Amino acid sequence: MGRKAKKSSSHWIRARAMGTASGAIFARPTQGGEDFYLDMPDLVAMDGDEILIQPTSQRGERPRATLEAVEKRAHTRFVAALEFQPHGKKREPRAIAHPILSRLPATVHIDGDLLNARAGDAVLLRVTQWPRHGHSLVARVERVLGSPLSPQTLLLAAAESYELRQEFPPKVAECAKKVARRLVPCLDKGRRDLRKLRVFTIDGETAQDFDDAVSLARRGDVWELGVHIADVSHYVAPGSPLDREAYARGTSVYLPGLTLPMLPEALSNGACSLRPGEDRLAMTVRLRIQNGAVLSAKIFPSLIRSRARLTYEAVNALFAGEQTAVPKNLHKTLLRMRELSQALIEARAQRGALALETDETQLCLDASGEPNDVFPRPGGDAERLIESFMLLANEAVAAYARAKKLPFPYRVHEPSTPEDIATLNQAMARFGYPPCPDSRPASLNALLALAQGKPEEPLVQFAVVRSMQKARYSEQPKGHFALALRDYCHFTSPIRRYPDLLAHRLLKLALADDFSQRERYKKNMPEWTDFASQREEIAANAERRATAMLCALWLAARVGEAFDGVVSRVNAHGARILLDNTCEGTLPLDALPGFWLYLSERGMLVSERTNERLQAGQRVRVRVSAARPLAGEVEFLPDPSRPLR
Repeated sequence: MGRKAKKSSSHWIRARAMGTASGAIFARPTQGGEDFYLDMPDLVAMDGDEILIQPTSQRGERPRATLEAVEKRAHTRFVAALEFQPHGKKREPRAIAHPILSRLPATVHIDGDLLNARAGDAVLLRVTQWPRHGHSLVARVERVLGSPLSPQTLLLAAAESYELRQEFPPKVAECAKKVARRLVPCLDKGRRDLRKLRVFTIDGETAQDFDDAVSLARRGDVWELGVHIADVSHYVAPGSPLDREAYARGTSVYLPGLTLPMLPEALSNGACSLRPGEDRLAMTVRLRIQNGAVLSAKIFPSLIRSRARLTYEAVNALFAGEQTAVPKNLHKTLLRMRELSQALIEARAQRGALALETDETQLCLDASGEPNDVFPRPGGDAERLIESFMLLANEAVAAYARAKKLPFPYRVHEPSTPEDIATLNQAMARFGYPPCPDSRPASLNALLALAQGKPEEPLVQFAVVRSMQKARYSEQPKGHFALALRDYCHFTSPIRRYPDLLAHRLLKLALADDFSQRERYKKNMPEWTDFASQREEIAANAERRATAMLCALWLAARVGEAFDGVVSRVNAHGARILLDNTCEGTLPLDALPGFWLYLSERGMLVSERTNERLQAGQRVRVRVSAARPLAGEVEFLPDPSRPLR
């Protein structure tokens, strides 16, 4: 595990190791401050390790430090691709492995039984010997995951790489079944009967759990919007096996073709899911709205019955005047909802919320999980409608919690720093854009407006996102910069997010004037919100990894085919290409014809012979030359039919 700290270590700094694709390791102090370049004369740290360092000198651009101790290893198990290399005088094959996470050591030596794994297979490894100076990382094969050309293997590899919990422990699954059978939806003290309301859900076609429903009535020029959220806290008691498992997972994880829910199916797809025609317990936020402004908000437990399970696709078809599966008795309500949603969107824009809309990658999978198409999925009016209503409910709940001074899991997003804006302006200068004067939403929106409809638009959107702080959970109500809101939290998805479940519990206690547990919640909330933020980031990384893997698998069957895209960035090694269908890959420098120079000050590659160039924002046509699904990597060649200029 590494050396333990000695008594004379008063000048050592606690930090987290940060690996890079190049193999260099940096140390980020846990208490904040500048990163250190890490010198490792004996011990070797890996990405994510908790370490102790000793600052040494300031040479070059970064301060340097020496690794003194490894307190905790981040990766005791990881996924790798197996390979056999000739070794020794007899050139006998020796097994080695290449981790699929690029920030881990590039090569791992294998110790022990291979469990019949073949060359190229994805394997789950467990470390048996940590690396030291001059000695490689050694691991044994714990499990053979399978062929890298199998979508099931890729999803399993993504889940194992981020140590996601897959199966529920038998005790937890059985507890969920018992709770679901015992707690039948009924009216209890303080719960209002809303079963006569025209309530319904709107979700994606492949959605499995339905934790939010909506209703709408109009009284003159005042809208009465109901946002009804599954009352998960009724079924998941604090400290129960269900609660401990939900906390450890933190969030449901949605890999393409594989859902890893936060709660067992008996609850997530059963007793808590707002299925049509069935009585369900809910927490309702009733909002009175006029001209896009909220006049009042009331929060209370309810009993509802959904009238329909609608899909975004069907509702968008209704809005487009096309044939739709939406029941006719809901058409008028939905059209009114769209009218209200548009008023809310306009009000959001007027208060300065960022106008960020990025396309998601849509993978179409066949019955066996094989991807048969990839395309961008832009959000429609139906998606924006639900988003607007959920934002409103989340804001109302956070405002209530702050007014009541509750210990609470707020969702916060802090403004960009001057350094972030300077980095953004450096990137935008290469598109010829004027510098963004500051981090105010109005300034960032002006930048986004400049890019609208241009080839570089997705790159500008991405750069603006990168320039901002990460949204996270916090016990402090610090507001939400991107939404331009003083009050914000996550309340609307308690089936799939643990902070939402926490919010429901605290709301119920406050509504019942029960403050007996206030100190316990106040004491633990910083730890709970920090852990929830970590679990959210891990889930997001796993989802991105799985999507990249399946995109690479789809392109592996299309080697030689041509695709249009845009250059997202360039460096001395080549260019990164974002295809129009949202897949990404690399155009290596050695794949370009002739001799090319990298002009770092101009951020471009230039051909010495033909004066062709490559720079961010440039439209290109490329052909797939290779794909490595397990690594989620794709390589391109220039398409000769379109010059690079």
